[in-house]
Amino acid sequence: MARRNESPEEKRRRELVQGFLKDNPIKDPNDIRELMKEIMRQVLQGGLEGELDEELGYTRYDYRNKETENSRNGFSKKTMHTSIGDMEIDVPRDRQGEFEPRLVRKHQNYHPSCNGIFAAITSMTLFTFRCQDLSLAYRLFTACNVIPL
Repeated sequence: MARRNESPEEKRRRELVQGFLKDNPIKDPNDIRELMKEIMRQVLQGGLEGELDEELGYTRYDYRNKETENSRNGFSKKTMHTSIGDMEIDVPRDRQGEFEPRLVRKHQNYHPSCNGIFAAITSMTLFTFRCQDLSLAYRLFTACNVIPL
């Protein structure tokens, strides 16, 4: 039976998460924390790479549309401190050193939205650990536009 008022996109997301959880069962709250850290890492790194694409005017490996002397120059490591532990992210660099990321600024080692989301998820799992909690966590992430689909 279909869920009430569920758009095709919501259904696709729900099925994607259900499939992931079926293949990767969560055994304890620590598994949730690690999953949330990995999601946030991917979101932040994807956003930073998108910012560099915008700055340079071309995407990675799209040299035909390159209209600048500047180019990518690898990554530097940054440790982000969150409420559930530290996580390493790779911040892209440019050759001329002109890239100033806006999502995670230079010398910034925390992101306020990371801590708020992590705190909500952690507090839910401290009291009870049920499938409904995972459903609520998923809805929280989609409401905050954290899961890029």
